[in-house]
This record gives sequence, C-alpha cells and structure tokens, in this order.
Amino acid sequence: MKRNEKEKYMVTVAIAGLGARGGYIYSAFQKNRPDLMKTVAIADLKEELVEKYGRELGVKEENRFSSAEELLKRERLADVVIIATQDRDHFRHAMAALEKGYHILLEKPVSPRPDECVKLERAAKKAERLVAVCHVLRYTAFFRTIKKILSEGRLGQVRGIEQTENVAYWHYAHSFIRGNWRNSDETSPMILQKCCHDFDIIQWLLEKTPVSVSSRGGLKYFVAENAPDGSTERCMENCSVKGKCPYNAERFYLAAYEKMSEAERRSNWIFNVLCNNSPSYERMKAALRDSDYGKCAFRCDNNVVDHQVTTVNFEDGTLATLTMTAFTKDCKRVVRIYGTEGELTADDFSNVITLRPFTGEDERIDVTKLTDDLSGHGGGDNRLMEEFLTLIDGGDFSKNVSSGIEKSVMSHMMAFAAEESRLKNGETIDLEGMKRNVGED
Repeated sequence: MKRNEKEKYMVTVAIAGLGARGGYIYSAFQKNRPDLMKTVAIADLKEELVEKYGRELGVKEENRFSSAEELLKRERLADVVIIATQDRDHFRHAMAALEKGYHILLEKPVSPRPDECVKLERAAKKAERLVAVCHVLRYTAFFRTIKKILSEGRLGQVRGIEQTENVAYWHYAHSFIRGNWRNSDETSPMILQKCCHDFDIIQWLLEKTPVSVSSRGGLKYFVAENAPDGSTERCMENCSVKGKCPYNAERFYLAAYEKMSEAERRSNWIFNVLCNNSPSYERMKAALRDSDYGKCAFRCDNNVVDHQVTTVNFEDGTLATLTMTAFTKDCKRVVRIYGTEGELTADDFSNVITLRPFTGEDERIDVTKLTDDLSGHGGGDNRLMEEFLTLIDGGDFSKNVSSGIEKSVMSHMMAFAAEESRLKNGETIDLEGMKRNVGED
C-alpha cells in the first residue's frame, strides 16, 4: 500500500480476538494515535464484542467477522493483523496471516509447542514480513533504564540476576485458577504463559546465550483437599467461610466494584474480562452465578503451578534465577542484578531503581520522572504499538522491531525447558539441543 501524497497515511489494522488484550488494550491505541492506526476489520467468537468494537472503531459491517478463521479466509484487508486469540490458536492464525501477506503483532506466547515457534520464525523470514511478539516489558521506561545502566557498564561485568514474578494472590485467582489460563491442557504452562516475559527480559538485559535450565515447582495449595470446611462449590452459595476467605469471588469482584468510581470501574481490566469489556454490577453478578469466575478457588479444574523456581546457566557462567509465586499481595516484578563493580535492585510496582556502586554513592532513580506514560504494563503496551506501527508506516521492513519473533524464540525455549525440567524433578535441560531437535524438519 502506497502512501497517499495528499494526506498522511495511517497503518490499517485487523484485530483477531477482542478480549482483554485485542479489544481492551490494542484497539484503544487508535484513540491515542488516529494519525497512525485505523482498524478496518475485526473478528471474535463473541457476537457482543464484535458489535461493541465494530461500533466504537467504525468498522464496516462487511468487515466484522465471527472468527479469526473467517477473517483470514478473505484476501488481505489491512497492513497488519493483531492476533490476540487463545494460546493454542496463535500458530495457525499467524501462519494463515503470513500466507495472506500481513505483518503481524502476535500476543504471547507464540505457541505452547516449541516446534511451532521455530516454524513460525522461519515462515516470517521467508515471507519477509514483520512479526512482533507482545513482550511489552522491553518497551517500558523501567526496564529500558535498567538496560541502559548495564549497557554503560556501570555494574562492571554482570555475574548474576535474580528476578521474582510476584503474580499476586488476586491476579493468580482471577487468571490462573478461574480464568482462561488455569489449565495447561487447554492453554499453556504457567512458566510459558506468564513468565516468557521474564525470560525475555533476562536474556535481553544480559545479551548472553543461555545454555541450560533447571526448574522445580508445582501446584500445592489450590487443590480440592485444601478447600476450607464449610466452603461450597460456588462463592455465591451459602459458603460459611466467605467472610474470611481471601479468594472469595464476591469480595474480589462485587465488593470491590461498589467501592470504585465509575471511571475506575470502566478502566479496571478484571471487570472488563468478566463483562466482555462493558462492566456493570448486574453483569458481574451474572458472571459469578453462571461462569467459572464464581467458583470456589479450591474446586476448579486448574492445573497450572502456584510456585516455581528456575535457574538458567549462560555461556560465560552467569546465573539467572526466576521465582514465580502466586503468594504475594502486590502484582510486581522485583529485580536484583549483581556485577563486579556494583549491584542494582529494582521494583516495577514502586518504579524505583537503586544503583549501588562499590565505589561512590548510591543512586536512587524514580522512573515516574522519566516518562509521562505508565499506563498498561508501565507504558509498554503503548510503546510497543507505536514502535511497531511506525516501522510499518515507514515501509523499511529490513529494520527489526524490538520484540521481533527472531528475538523471542529463545526465551520461549527457556520456558519450555523449565517446564520439562520441572516435570523431570529438576533435571538440567540443554537448550541448544532442545532448539536443534525441535527445529529439525
């Protein structure tokens, strides 16, 4: 598509999957940058979402589809397709999109299968299309500041990283006990779905090649035998422990809703998930009555881990440890980096980075003073969209986007290796061998 000489060209976008990411987050970028993005086609299995976003985004009736498959059967309708469908659909939707000539913004994970990750990387290269994976943390002011400190050599040689993914009890209960990602047989293992972000960041910060992974963890608490005496199948039934259970769905959703302003309710992503991005008290109450979101946290069909610790060994002997835990109050990532000339601690909840050189004074960096956008994922959602769409707009596809698929496959391999190791009681998994084996035709 050629730029119109009389008016600024905007990148045309199709969105497949209109849930919390595709609908609530990525489509909203059009409101921020109407000069850069125009949504011209949408698809979702839920008719209500297609109607809502078709109306809000001004999408023609003939370009509103009831599935990603239906959209992708048509000849190419846009420059870019955003694929924000379910984990196990990403690969086939992305391959179909490449065949039609789309550039792709692909929600993570690329696929729950290592061989499909490698195949998609190769297919993108062959098609000469940009495929950006939504590793949004690379785009945040928080992690880019840490990256700059390391690149400037202010810690000397980095010898170790400790990163903790504090999922938070409420986020874990919502997404990984009751929500879409509760069962790895239907979606992805926890270490891939949630922590491919973390492996991506660790590898990006170090700029070193990981060689082996070992991991241990499991699902130990959120199981039926730990259900409190007096609890019921659903939280809105006559549960005798609802007043003191931190995972009670009525308190999670209804009580929290009542305490918020209307603006807070509309912007709360959890409420939007429950109510198809149109939250109301009655719609939430109905969801708790009829859907998995109203079930007792100890009586769901969840099987993903609630805690896991992984160690990654890099080529020069540098070690990285990643702890993922459900058992925290705040949802945040905490990073500690150990260098030969100093150490760094950072917390993306407070947005504070503390640099402690072995010679000289400590330095406290307040990231909130470095950016005016700390919206979704610390501003990473918007910066990802802007960088990717700007590359498409410029037409120079030889340039790589910061989270291109060629940069993302190894972080996925680290997650696959961690899960294999966990299932083998902590056995060390060779990463190069794994990628070589899954990459064989």
